[in-house]
Amino acid sequence: MKQPGFTLIELVVVLSLVGLLSIVSLRPLHGWLSQVNLTAAAHLIAAELQALRSEAAAGHETKVFEPAALALPKGIRLSGSQQLSFSATGFPPPGGSGTLIAENSYGKQKKVILSSSGRVRIE
Repeated sequence: MKQPGFTLIELVVVLSLVGLLSIVSLRPLHGWLSQVNLTAAAHLIAAELQALRSEAAAGHETKVFEPAALALPKGIRLSGSQQLSFSATGFPPPGGSGTLIAENSYGKQKKVILSSSGRVRIE
Protein backbone atom coordinates (compact mmCIF):
# COMPACT_ATOMS: atom_id res chain seq x y z
CA MET A 1 0.00 0.00 0.00
CA LYS A 2 1.41 3.37 -1.04
CA GLN A 3 1.29 6.22 1.50
CA PRO A 4 0.40 9.76 0.33
CA GLY A 5 3.13 12.41 0.51
CA PHE A 6 6.44 13.42 -1.02
CA THR A 7 9.61 11.40 -1.27
CA LEU A 8 12.90 12.67 0.10
CA ILE A 9 14.27 13.16 -3.42
CA GLU A 10 11.30 15.33 -4.43
CA LEU A 11 11.78 17.52 -1.34
CA VAL A 12 15.52 17.92 -1.99
CA VAL A 13 14.92 18.89 -5.64
CA VAL A 14 12.26 21.46 -4.74
CA LEU A 15 14.36 22.99 -1.94
CA SER A 16 17.39 23.15 -4.26
CA LEU A 17 15.36 24.99 -6.89
CA VAL A 18 13.99 27.44 -4.30
CA GLY A 19 17.53 28.10 -3.03
CA LEU A 20 18.89 28.65 -6.52
CA LEU A 21 16.09 31.05 -7.44
CA SER A 22 16.58 33.06 -4.25
CA ILE A 23 20.33 33.40 -4.89
CA VAL A 24 19.71 34.58 -8.45
CA SER A 25 17.10 37.14 -7.35
CA LEU A 26 19.12 38.66 -4.47
CA ARG A 27 21.79 40.27 -6.66
CA PRO A 28 19.42 42.68 -8.46
CA LEU A 29 17.74 43.38 -5.15
CA HIS A 30 21.05 44.56 -3.67
CA GLY A 31 21.55 47.00 -6.56
CA TRP A 32 18.04 48.35 -6.09
CA LEU A 33 18.58 48.77 -2.36
CA SER A 34 21.83 50.63 -3.00
CA GLN A 35 19.98 53.05 -5.32
CA VAL A 36 17.27 53.58 -2.69
CA ASN A 37 19.94 54.36 -0.07
CA LEU A 38 21.56 56.87 -2.45
CA THR A 39 18.27 58.66 -3.05
CA ALA A 40 17.54 58.68 0.69
CA ALA A 41 20.98 60.16 1.42
CA ALA A 42 20.48 62.93 -1.17
CA HIS A 43 17.10 63.83 0.32
CA LEU A 44 18.55 63.77 3.84
CA ILE A 45 21.32 66.19 2.83
CA ALA A 46 18.85 68.49 1.08
CA ALA A 47 16.53 68.49 4.11
CA GLU A 48 19.45 69.28 6.44
CA LEU A 49 20.51 72.19 4.25
CA GLN A 50 16.98 73.59 4.16
CA ALA A 51 16.67 73.26 7.94
CA LEU A 52 20.03 74.99 8.37
CA ARG A 53 18.85 77.84 6.15
CA SER A 54 15.76 78.28 8.33
CA GLU A 55 17.84 78.24 11.52
CA ALA A 56 20.23 80.86 10.14
CA ALA A 57 17.41 83.20 9.13
CA ALA A 58 15.44 82.70 12.35
CA GLY A 59 18.43 83.12 14.64
CA HIS A 60 20.05 85.94 12.63
CA GLU A 61 23.39 84.15 12.69
CA THR A 62 25.70 82.38 10.26
CA LYS A 63 25.34 78.60 10.15
CA VAL A 64 27.85 76.18 8.59
CA PHE A 65 26.86 72.78 7.21
CA GLU A 66 28.68 69.89 8.92
CA PRO A 67 28.49 66.80 6.68
CA ALA A 68 30.32 64.65 9.23
CA ALA A 69 27.36 65.04 11.62
CA LEU A 70 24.99 63.30 9.18
CA ALA A 71 24.08 59.64 9.62
CA LEU A 72 24.24 58.56 5.99
CA PRO A 73 23.00 55.12 4.91
CA LYS A 74 25.54 52.31 4.67
CA GLY A 75 27.72 52.37 1.55
CA ILE A 76 27.24 56.07 0.75
CA ARG A 77 30.29 58.32 0.33
CA LEU A 78 30.12 62.12 0.29
CA SER A 79 32.43 64.39 -1.71
CA GLY A 80 32.40 67.86 -3.23
CA SER A 81 32.08 71.27 -1.57
CA GLN A 82 32.54 70.85 2.15
CA GLN A 83 32.13 74.52 3.16
CA LEU A 84 28.43 75.16 2.60
CA SER A 85 27.00 77.86 4.84
CA PHE A 86 24.15 80.33 5.30
CA SER A 87 24.45 83.91 6.49
CA ALA A 88 22.07 85.63 8.93
CA THR A 89 19.82 86.57 6.01
CA GLY A 90 19.28 82.92 5.07
CA PHE A 91 21.31 83.19 1.86
CA PRO A 92 24.75 81.67 1.34
CA PRO A 93 27.56 84.20 1.73
CA PRO A 94 30.07 84.55 -1.13
CA GLY A 95 31.77 81.17 -1.39
CA GLY A 96 29.11 79.49 0.75
CA SER A 97 27.30 77.75 -2.08
CA GLY A 98 28.39 74.61 -3.92
CA THR A 99 27.69 70.99 -4.73
CA LEU A 100 27.80 67.88 -2.57
CA ILE A 101 28.06 64.54 -4.36
CA ALA A 102 26.69 61.38 -2.77
CA GLU A 103 27.97 58.15 -4.34
CA ASN A 104 26.99 54.54 -3.69
CA SER A 105 29.14 51.40 -3.97
CA TYR A 106 28.09 50.92 -7.62
CA GLY A 107 29.43 54.34 -8.64
CA LYS A 108 26.00 55.94 -9.10
CA GLN A 109 25.85 59.56 -7.99
CA LYS A 110 23.32 62.13 -6.83
CA LYS A 111 24.28 65.79 -6.63
CA VAL A 112 22.86 68.10 -3.98
CA ILE A 113 23.34 71.66 -5.20
CA LEU A 114 23.14 74.77 -3.05
CA SER A 115 22.82 77.80 -5.35
CA SER A 116 23.95 81.31 -4.49
CA SER A 117 20.28 82.26 -3.99
CA GLY A 118 19.94 79.59 -1.26
CA ARG A 119 17.91 77.15 -3.34
CA VAL A 120 18.66 73.48 -2.68
CA ARG A 121 18.07 70.97 -5.46
CA ILE A 122 18.92 67.35 -6.23
CA GLU A 123 20.17 66.15 -9.62
